[in-house]
Amino acid sequence: MKLTKLGPGTAEPELIPDDRMLNSHGAIIFSLVDSVFAAGSNPYGKIAIGTTTNVNYFSAFKSSEILTASAKEKKKTSQTLLVQNRSRK
Repeated sequence: MKLTKLGPGTAEPELIPDDRMLNSHGAIIFSLVDSVFAAGSNPYGKIAIGTTTNVNYFSAFKSSEILTASAKEKKKTSQTLLVQNRSRK
């Protein structure tokens, strides 16, 4: 996984899966989404943790297909940060 974009409240990683990852595509996609959440929600000097994650899987990926994701800050308060993640292939 490579982080291709990082800024306050935003992040974008990229992952090119290989054949070993094809039987665990749900875990790979979740890891990609979780990593982009962490990168996008921790730029303020405070450690952020996820309280809820909802992932919908619409299709499986293929080996060598470029997977990307993005995180964008939607709402920030003193105690909470709402981050919307989107992944695509």
